[in-house]
Amino acid sequence: KIYDFFEKGLKGDNTKLEFENLVFNIKNRAVLVTDYDGGKINDEITIPHSRLYDYTILLKYILQQNK
Repeated sequence: KIYDFFEKGLKGDNTKLEFENLVFNIKNRAVLVTDYDGGKINDEITIPHSRLYDYTILLKYILQQNK
């Protein structure tokens, strides 16, 4: 699901993904990852659009190694 999310983000789709306590949002073509702890924001990180391709390659590699 996360790989598909990044693929869509590369194409400019506005999408949102919730994964356990993490929420991934597309914001201004970047990915905003928010870590929630008990409904409160614990931490946030922004992945710039220019780095999304690198993340998709990394996730694809991880998925292939875990088969």
